[in-house]
Amino acid sequence: MHAPISFATDGILGTIDNPLEVDLGNVSVEEQSFNTNQMSCFQNPFDELFTVTINANGANSNIWLTDLTGRKVQQIYTGVLPASSKFTIQTEDLASGLYFCVALIDGVKMTQKIVKE
Repeated sequence: MHAPISFATDGILGTIDNPLEVDLGNVSVEEQSFNTNQMSCFQNPFDELFTVTINANGANSNIWLTDLTGRKVQQIYTGVLPASSKFTIQTEDLASGLYFCVALIDGVKMTQKIVKE
């Protein structure tokens, strides 16, 4: 067992000639799973409609549109999405301005800013 090292702001322990050895014990590299979910919204800015493409890899998905205050203004999709999906969103009832397309895919939240002209 090694003695604990105390932290000191801007403290330097060891020197080039006599470095401080740090024993990390049994450290292993674990396999990491990477989030492959992707979302894209285009035409941006848009007039009356825009398209959402999303890769959800067969996951539970919830996609919606919010205004600047975070208020949900349109539900786009809820359910299990296949690997790749495409939605065309009609927005003639929305005022011009800034919105956010939000997707929650298996607990991972993605947001993209979109502008209605």
